[in-house]
Amino acid sequence: MIKRTTLQDIADSLGITKVTVSRALKGQAGVGKVLLEKIVEKSAELGYSRSSLHEANKVLNFAFVTPKRFFLKTEHFYTDIYYILHRLCDQKKYRISLQIIDPVMEEELELPNNLSDISLSGLFIGGELSRGYLGKINSLNLPTVVIDYYSDFQTFSHITVDNFYLGYKAALYLIEKGHTNLGFIGQMNISSNVTDRMMGIQKALTAKGFKLRDDWIIENHNPITGLYSMDFELPEELPTAFICHCDRAAYFLLEKLKIRGISVPQDISVLSFDDTETAPGTTPPLTSIKINRKLFAEKGLKLMEKQIGNPLMKKKRIYLDTELIERKSVKII
Repeated sequence: MIKRTTLQDIADSLGITKVTVSRALKGQAGVGKVLLEKIVEKSAELGYSRSSLHEANKVLNFAFVTPKRFFLKTEHFYTDIYYILHRLCDQKKYRISLQIIDPVMEEELELPNNLSDISLSGLFIGGELSRGYLGKINSLNLPTVVIDYYSDFQTFSHITVDNFYLGYKAALYLIEKGHTNLGFIGQMNISSNVTDRMMGIQKALTAKGFKLRDDWIIENHNPITGLYSMDFELPEELPTAFICHCDRAAYFLLEKLKIRGISVPQDISVLSFDDTETAPGTTPPLTSIKINRKLFAEKGLKLMEKQIGNPLMKKKRIYLDTELIERKSVKII
């Protein structure tokens, strides 16, 4: 019978401990790059299958890290991603915990205690965190998949959508419907996603000889709490259409317009992003660009598994396709 290569065989051949080999092949913190490369090369040389590391009494243990302002009962985007990811992990007998980062923790660069757990296999990040906080997470040296935005940390893999193109696509759709006076509900400093969408809108308008007026860029969102409200003012002169940075922002715009006696889409059209449960439930139902939360979770987990199976794998940036869902909130003029 052919003897099966074990972790101890690899450890003995390199003069290190079995624990060090285990941590390296799981992609956990505490193993330097040079030693990691030696361990990976030696395991391949001895014919060791890294997948067997997790099949033999090793349960993958993940954390989903998200800022509190992005994880709200009233906003379903990141909650949906987490719940789908949790279900997928449960089916595979993996463990996953939710770690919500409040504004004080983020400002003071305070990591949850659970992230120091030696058994942690990898991290998912959903919702944009400050660069300083991402640097703190990066210091953990854990396999990390960032969901729904792109940071400049090349040590992370990223799954996102092309938000610049989404803004461009949304504006062109409305321009083709005859709308040349467009407004935007959102603010540049909420997140890079919103900034990219606004820039895409501006590009589409500029290419057609139009512009995004400053008084038609409206904020109805608290960047600290993440909550939306009707605590904003509409200008006296309105555009013929508004693009809202998410469905929840669009919901409060619709309510504000209703109070002012303005009908959608008869008097003004509204388009939003994400296509969460909010979109079909508004009056009228919102036309929204669908970003597939299920696909974020599925591809995120697959990418994590690949990273753990191959610690030397080059980090990836994956863009997901989107779909414009037409309902009743936009009309041709």
